[in-house]
Amino acid sequence: MYIKLFCLIKGDSARHAFPVKIDRDDTIGDLKKAIKAEKPNDFFRVDADKLRLWKEEIPDDKDDLLSVLSLQDEDELFSTRDIEFYWTDTPKKKHIHVIIKQPVSMSREISSVQEILSKLGTQGLPYFIPTRKKQLWIDYMQYIIRIGDENRAVDNKEGQLI
Repeated sequence: MYIKLFCLIKGDSARHAFPVKIDRDDTIGDLKKAIKAEKPNDFFRVDADKLRLWKEEIPDDKDDLLSVLSLQDEDELFSTRDIEFYWTDTPKKKHIHVIIKQPVSMSREISSVQEILSKLGTQGLPYFIPTRKKQLWIDYMQYIIRIGDENRAVDNKEGQLI
């Protein structure tokens, strides 16, 4: 029997929650693959097994609870467990059910881009990147990072890092 779980990347607003339909007999590892398939751009350079998931039951109109949410390592979902191990009943409607923590390397890249943009703004270039356009620049820089990695993968015919 399939269930629908609403997932959210930690740090995002509840408005960015997205549904994933999964069979109760599938594993958390299968859920990770489904999440990656649902959000290929957000997890472009991340293998599904590197996603870290937590079960939560947070109403979708409680962004204040999401902003103070603390994820404990011991509560992380195990990839080997079935979905029905964690969700024995039908998940509540209008709730976030799964919180996804970005892998460290991905978070570092985003932070690095944000840091660079921030420094540019403080070095006398406030009009170079207007505040309202910073997110566009961050998205663009993430795109450049992805293209660079794709080119490295294409140019590297022998499987060695270039």
